[in-house]
Amino acid sequence: MECPICESTMEKGRLYGDTFSMKWLPYDKKLFLRNWAIGAEKLDSRSILSGGRAFVLGYKCMNCRKIFLHSK
Repeated sequence: MECPICESTMEKGRLYGDTFSMKWLPYDKKLFLRNWAIGAEKLDSRSILSGGRAFVLGYKCMNCRKIFLHSK
């Protein structure tokens, strides 16, 4: 895949979450008590019993280091 910013080659990979889920929280919203992402959009969720950690697939530019993610 080609980077839309600098047109260099991008590497396919995964961005892993915490123990329970990967969530998207808009930049202008803050974590509740510095820990909980109240009102966030859940991108992926898994547990140890269901086969592993939460992750979202994406691509990282090896040149400008931008990361582009996509949900399933």
